[in-house]
Amino acid sequence: MLPLVILLSSVVGTVVGITLIVAVKHGRDIPIPFGPYLAGGGLIALFWGTHITQNYLQLFAAP
Repeated sequence: MLPLVILLSSVVGTVVGITLIVAVKHGRDIPIPFGPYLAGGGLIALFWGTHITQNYLQLFAAP
């Protein structure tokens, strides 16, 4: 599940980071901690990781 956690945390961090920059006018030079997004990605992988992985693998399954 580690690759899934890293992917999900990157996606969540990107969405929140872009939202902060656009909506709140958060400066691009102010760092955003990555730890909370790792925790969020871990929680998503904990609850829905198997389902996400199975759906992903079905995309590339041979018919």
